[in-house]
Formats: sequence, C-alpha cells, structure tokens
Amino acid sequence: MRNVSLIEVATTNWCIAAMALGSPNSVAAIDPSKWIEVDGGKWKPSVAVLSELESALQSALSTAASNRGRMPAWTTYTFQFQGRSPLVGPRYVFVNAFCDGSRDQASYRTTWIRVLDGGACYFSAKYEPDTKRLYDLQVNGVG
Repeated sequence: MRNVSLIEVATTNWCIAAMALGSPNSVAAIDPSKWIEVDGGKWKPSVAVLSELESALQSALSTAASNRGRMPAWTTYTFQFQGRSPLVGPRYVFVNAFCDGSRDQASYRTTWIRVLDGGACYFSAKYEPDTKRLYDLQVNGVG
C-alpha cells in the first residue's frame, strides 16, 4: 500500500476525509453531529480515523447483528468515541453506538450510554487505526 496524503474539508454540517484507498477518488464522509468524543481520552482520533472506523463498522455490523433484531438505518446511530492508549499494546478507539438520540445529549460527552438488550440498535467495538483492525464488536441482545 502506498503512502497517501489526507485532506480534511469542513463544511457547516459535514466533514469529508478524502483519501486514496487504492483509488485516487475514494472519499469517506462522517456526520460530525453523530460522532461525539467522550471526555477523558488519551489521544484525539482524526476525522480520517473516524471515517475508517465507520466504514469498518458498516462492513462488520450486519453479520455481527444477525439474530439481533431489525437493523436500524445507519443514519439513526449516534457514536460516542474515545482514543485510548493502554499501558501495554497499541492505541485504539473505543466506540459505543446507539440509535436512540432522545436522551439528554449534553451528557453524551461525559457519560457513556449503556443499555441492556435493545438488539442491533446498540453496539460497541474497538478499532486500532495503525493496523485498521476492528475487534470486540458486541451487539446487544434482544430482550
């Protein structure tokens, strides 16, 4: 794989990370209103890392969520994330996702949303940006 440069373009509602991922015209976009950084992380993931993470999640979630109820539309999810650096091992991004955005959104930066059951509407995972590895993807059961 060749080294590529990253261009970040911020507009009013969207951040676009343009990356050459085997194709010079590959573009990945995230909606920053849906990605909320939780206080207390050890490092700040870039928009490019979050775009890679979102792509990895979209690819893996349908398989991981089989028998976990109806898959909500991707646009309904809110993602809490935090850059973590363990004492031993590589740094990673922890992500917690949920499709119920009716809670007190002001607390999303300080309090992790935890729900028992709820099916495919709720999941969490870890992502190592240096190796592009998604792991510990856990989808809630149906209660």
